Amino acid sequence: MISPHPWLEHLRRHLDVARLGRDPEGVHQMRVALRRLGAWLHLGGWRVLADDIGWLRRNAGAVRDFDVLLERHPKEPLGPWLSRRRERARGALLAAIDAPRAAGLLEALSLAPPLDPDRARTALEGLAHRVETRGKRALESAHKPKEIERWHALRRALRQLRYGMEWLELPTKPLRELQDELGELGDLAVLQRQLREYPEQRHVAEIAAQLEHATERALGNARAGWRERHDAVLAAVPRTRPWTST
Repeated sequence: MISPHPWLEHLRRHLDVARLGRDPEGVHQMRVALRRLGAWLHLGGWRVLADDIGWLRRNAGAVRDFDVLLERHPKEPLGPWLSRRRERARGALLAAIDAPRAAGLLEALSLAPPLDPDRARTALEGLAHRVETRGKRALESAHKPKEIERWHALRRALRQLRYGMEWLELPTKPLRELQDELGELGDLAVLQRQLREYPEQRHVAEIAAQLEHATERALGNARAGWRERHDAVLAAVPRTRPWTST
């Protein structure tokens, strides 16, 4: 039987680090723990806490996205503007961490029963099917904004599959490699969303042009990475019966 307690304790420790705000790794590890616990809930078929996990993870993710962007663009004109937006996101995160809803989530997770490996393996097959389907849809996209979102959706599905496999102590090297290759496109998509909201577009025109070129390159890498690693990713997943793409 597989218990969530190791990652629950990881979450508790990094909630305190995130609350202090001195080390950005606190927010990052908080989000990682929430994602892993979300995968654990999915493998067990326990949907009752999924909304609470997602709510706290999104609050952490908003701060983490700004941390990543500020590493790339710490100076004028974007840096100060991103910093102000990060502070607002951090305020929302602190309120979430200290909310009764977060305390209730931690308590519920501490009382959750261990995971049944047989039930988990069946759920894992469903996650693999989702990865295959989303990869096919991403390759079929012709409209750039939709294609970017579809590659991002594939990366989310791939990450959940990877975490599910790690709960079952299965090797995940091809999944980690593909996830890393898709990561650049995800970071660029976050920056694009922020740039669209910048109040003085003429001041970021050069950054927007550079971003356009970087996005084209990242899309090409995503397509090539999926074609190259598709078979290895799906072969890594143990299954009791074959599935077909939809």
